[in-house]
Amino acid sequence: MKNKVLFFDPVSPKGHVGLNSMIYDSFKGDKKIVVGTSLKGEFDHIDSIAYFKNKILKKNRFYHFCFCALFSIYYLFFAKLNNYDSVVFLSYDKYTIFLISFFSFILGIKVYAFEHNTFPVGQNFLSYFLNINSKNIIRLCFMSNMVDFFRDKNISSYYIHHPIVGLDLSVHDEFFDKSKSKGTGKDFFSIKAIDKYNFCGVIFCPSGSNNIDILKSKILEYPDFLFIVKRPKTKISELENMSNVYLVDYFYDLGEWFKVVDFVYLPIDFEYRVSGFFYESLKFSKKCIISNCGFSDYIKLNFPNYYLSSEDNWYNFKNASFNFDIVNYNLDFSKLINKILIKDIRR
Repeated sequence: MKNKVLFFDPVSPKGHVGLNSMIYDSFKGDKKIVVGTSLKGEFDHIDSIAYFKNKILKKNRFYHFCFCALFSIYYLFFAKLNNYDSVVFLSYDKYTIFLISFFSFILGIKVYAFEHNTFPVGQNFLSYFLNINSKNIIRLCFMSNMVDFFRDKNISSYYIHHPIVGLDLSVHDEFFDKSKSKGTGKDFFSIKAIDKYNFCGVIFCPSGSNNIDILKSKILEYPDFLFIVKRPKTKISELENMSNVYLVDYFYDLGEWFKVVDFVYLPIDFEYRVSGFFYESLKFSKKCIISNCGFSDYIKLNFPNYYLSSEDNWYNFKNASFNFDIVNYNLDFSKLINKILIKDIRR
């Protein structure tokens, strides 16, 4: 018997559209997805979809908590009344997890939750306390060390590798229109003709979570590389006047940027979360330089051919000469989603 599953994303970040689409499409049972109205038009290929008004969540932190809690409880009742077997939270507000756990227990409905930036380690005491005492929620984790942590706390959890979501490799006119309107179109064409620059390579730093201090030290250490960097919200002045740095407000077509660069650099400190940019780099067979952290340990173990240490000599780096098998990798992801949600392999 196939389970009937409600997929719900109370936070509804635009950056998770591709991931959420793949999760939803991979599941083979009866299903429905609920996302915020801010994402209307992003899931046009899905027929069974509903929207909730999430604009109010962005007003301030208090509103975010209150209405995430309200919508989460509402859709738990909705799932129960409409005979859903389980609810999958594609994201959640970290302070609402105890309420989600409590009402799922009262209603007798199974709840799964994907862990993105909500993992309790590194959070304040309140969010840590609420999280580890919400044992009625089954956690879906993108790294095995996260699973180990939860299971040590007697919390049901599963490791499920992060899929590689689609990126459009074609060049869209609308991309260049947007780029030119931001003053970046001309520079994009110049960077594409990289032989005009006296650099030995191009390093792509697309993450908004860059550690600016670490990034700056590498920029100074490797003046022969051009660093294309997402413009930071803080410490901007420390990068603006560096001759081998090109700052970009927003990468409208990531696919085009990935094709231009030589390596991807993630100066991040993720112990219990993953970076989607690494998985996007796999699609373009680009090796990724990652700072030493829990995520880099995971990449080194599971994707050794695409991992580069930030501590090694970058001048000796060579890029991948082979393509990553995305089809079978994502097929394994799809099988695992169904194994968990349909067959329910919990012990």
